[in-house]
Amino acid sequence: MITIDDVCHGDATAVFEMASSLSMSFAVSGKHTLADLKQVLSDNSSILLIARDGKTAAGYLYGNVNYAFYAARNIARIEELFVKERYRRHGIGTALIKAAEAKARQQHSALISVTTRRAQQFYEKCGYELSAQYYRKLL
Repeated sequence: MITIDDVCHGDATAVFEMASSLSMSFAVSGKHTLADLKQVLSDNSSILLIARDGKTAAGYLYGNVNYAFYAARNIARIEELFVKERYRRHGIGTALIKAAEAKARQQHSALISVTTRRAQQFYEKCGYELSAQYYRKLL
C-alpha cells in the first residue's frame, strides 16, 4: 500500500538518492547534506513529501509556496517530482501531486505551477494547462 507523508529527518538518505537521480541539463556541483534537509524542513513555505510502499521510498515531491504580488496572494510551485522507475504508472506521481495541491490550498495559494520538459502529458492528465515558456540563465 502506497502512503504519502511529509518528509522527516529519517528520510534523508532516500530523498537524497532520489534527488540525485533527477536528470539534469547541467552539472550541479556539491552534495546533499543533512543541513540541506534541515533547512527545507524548517521552512514553512516548503512542501516536501515522500511516497512509500511500506517502508520503501517510491518517490518524492519538493515544492514551495510564496507570496506573488501579481496575484495578491500566495502561489505554489512544484520544483521536483521523482518516482522510481519500478513504481511509475501506478498513480504515485498523481498522489504526490494531489497531496502537494492540498498543502498549497492550506496555505491559501491561488495556483500551483510546474516546469517540465518530458512530462507534459502527465501534468495535463492531472489537470494542468500550458501557461508560459520557461527561460533560464545559469549563474
